[in-house]
Amino acid sequence: MVRSADPGLSYSVVTITPQRQRLTLRGHLTVHQAAELQHTAIAVASRSTVVEIDCSDVQNLDTASLQILLSLYREVVEQGGTCELRGQTGPWRDVFRRSGLARLLPPEPVASATDAPAATQD
Repeated sequence: MVRSADPGLSYSVVTITPQRQRLTLRGHLTVHQAAELQHTAIAVASRSTVVEIDCSDVQNLDTASLQILLSLYREVVEQGGTCELRGQTGPWRDVFRRSGLARLLPPEPVASATDAPAATQD
């Protein structure tokens, strides 16, 4: 797992399988953290066939960070891979929709009835 050295930007990169990695972003994604985030995005894109981008705990997102996420998408797709966007909730759903990112990245899978825990009776 890789973590950010910048206290204003918390992220982690977790290898799910050798071909799938999850980039989880938290906190404030602004131009001040863009260089570090760009470096990490390039590394993730070069190692993965599938990249999950989890933005569910992002508090602030500016256009520089949005451009980096779009660049990550482009790099992965150009290498024949796919990206999946997770955490399209609250205000970010509208930001991702307006920027076109939601159209490019498939949303997180919806749990099927077989994935749900069995109900118990008292």
